[in-house]
Amino acid sequence: MKAATLLAHGLNDYNVVPEHSMRIYEALKAQGTPTQLYLHQGGHGGPPPLDMQNKWFSHYLYGVSNGVERDPRLFVMREGAPRGSVPTPYADYPNPLAAPVTVYPQGNGAQVGGLALRAVTTGRDSLIDEVRFSGSALAAVAASPHRLLYATPVLQAPVHLSGTTTITVRLASSAPAANLSVWLVQLPYDSARTGSDGHAGVITRGWADPQNHASLTQGGNFASMRPRHAARAGTVCLAHL
Repeated sequence: MKAATLLAHGLNDYNVVPEHSMRIYEALKAQGTPTQLYLHQGGHGGPPPLDMQNKWFSHYLYGVSNGVERDPRLFVMREGAPRGSVPTPYADYPNPLAAPVTVYPQGNGAQVGGLALRAVTTGRDSLIDEVRFSGSALAAVAASPHRLLYATPVLQAPVHLSGTTTITVRLASSAPAANLSVWLVQLPYDSARTGSDGHAGVITRGWADPQNHASLTQGGNFASMRPRHAARAGTVCLAHL
């Protein structure tokens, strides 16, 4: 790709997930191609505001000197803002003011375990996968044998999350094939609809096939051509989502 590129993506698009645009955005930046990113709270579809499009295309299609190449790289339609309102600018994605934070699960996830800033020995937690219960239903209950839930203490101030969340987990399944899914949610869980049939309580989510764990070394090796390997029941593998 050589053309200057204005990328738009809905953070609640569960069809073409935001990670797809992020990979394109990072690749364009790395090769020096002019690019800008617009993120909104909806689902599939949703263009940037007309004045943003007009400024972008006026410069890169018609050569108008309007300073768009010096604008912030990222514009986000923040939660609660109606579509069509003015998005919030940030210098880049991820926000350069953000810093990585690692948290570790502890306690009983069948109820609500904790998330600690230091690694602790917690033994093992287990769950019984049951398709009759949705992820939303499981996030909203205080306890369930069908999910593991770990939470921070109640936050005393708003927290701005920017960038890609990565989960590292060591797991074993009683079946040779299983899908592992992880949700990052806000508690108390809000099941109100948003985006592509998403929910307001979901901040982000990911999933992986543990049979491909050998390729899941850095949050997913999308270029890997390795065949999957059916795991023996009870075999432990390491996965990164």
